[in-house]
Amino acid sequence: MEIDLLVSGYGGGDTPSISLTKFDDKLRSWDVTWNSYIRASSFLSESAGLLFGITEREGCCCVYMYKESVNGYEFLDLIGLECGQLCHVQYLPKNKLLIGSSYEEGVLFSVEVNGEKFGDVKDYIITDGNLEGESRIHCAITSQGEEYLFATNIATDVIYKYHLVSKKLVEVDVLKLPAGSGPRHLVVDDNREMLYVNTEYSNKIIGIRFDEVNLSICQIISTLPDTYTQESSGSSICMSDDGRFIYAANRGHDSIAIFAIDNWGILECNGYIHCCGHWPRHIALIGSGNYMAIANQFSNRVVILKRDAINGLLGDKVKELEIEKPSFVDSINRHI
Repeated sequence: MEIDLLVSGYGGGDTPSISLTKFDDKLRSWDVTWNSYIRASSFLSESAGLLFGITEREGCCCVYMYKESVNGYEFLDLIGLECGQLCHVQYLPKNKLLIGSSYEEGVLFSVEVNGEKFGDVKDYIITDGNLEGESRIHCAITSQGEEYLFATNIATDVIYKYHLVSKKLVEVDVLKLPAGSGPRHLVVDDNREMLYVNTEYSNKIIGIRFDEVNLSICQIISTLPDTYTQESSGSSICMSDDGRFIYAANRGHDSIAIFAIDNWGILECNGYIHCCGHWPRHIALIGSGNYMAIANQFSNRVVILKRDAINGLLGDKVKELEIEKPSFVDSINRHI
């Protein structure tokens, strides 16, 4: 089975900021089939043949919509909102909504997607700031069925829980994390009713149990070795499809931490591996979980490592791609 890999980064202008690369299943042969040159495309969301990209620039909130085509993607529409710098989007195919997170102004918004065009703005939520007045929504992720949405505020150390009701976000709980955590990204484990939040400032994973209404912390575990004393910041987190392993990237330590998940959702660290570059900003499991892709921002490379799906461990580097300041990488299921 072929592997189609999407990569985006802080390039643009004369160098591609988004690329689609097609590999064979053993990563022996590859071909770049499509590029885009929009500036500072830091994050992507792809589903049901639609691709959404953003420009992460101060004072700018622009979202681009593309449609799958034979050779890659073709541009469909563009929307701008007055909420400043974006850092994350997620498309919800069931609700036909795009969810956006504004780092600059702490706004969480949703926009309808009507066929091949953006529709109405359904929600525009201005979140409370900290004592300095800063509010930074960093990401928002739904449960698998799109009933719940969870959002992180990296400035206020808060996790929000919303219900999606008739395409509207209804807040049901707010969880305060330890001061100085800096919650950045999260993954949702629907089977165990758990969130796993990686923190940028404290380099932790915080395990959070959820039910119909409430959020509660059940574990806090470091993503760094006990002996490491230099500066580092957490960036990206991902979970294997079988729900047995979680991986977290450390910028500074330049490593990927590997965790096993027990039946109750508790993590145990199984070790660390160097990211084969500098400043791993984003990670993803690809190729049916047989590989991990790492976007190493400051070494201008996406590195692909072999993965053992049985014990979860990461192995040798098998491929690398050059792209300016990569910030996102993931595989997709193409329909054409």
